Amino acid sequence: RTRVVERVSRTDKTHVQIDTTVYNDDMFTRPYQYSRVFNYSPAGMMQAFCTENNRDNNTTVDLTPPPE
Repeated sequence: RTRVVERVSRTDKTHVQIDTTVYNDDMFTRPYQYSRVFNYSPAGMMQAFCTENNRDNNTTVDLTPPPE
């Protein structure tokens, strides 16, 4: 059984930090933890994406499901 705990905190006026801990004794020897920092915007939360080594020259992605 997996349990996920997320703690959201506003570190300053322009940043939101989310600390996540994943508990699963069957998969991990100890809880798995990671933290992300997001830029705060009145329009909503926006995640910064890393585009290093991006070899895809296509600027659009077709999300249409394949025909059955």
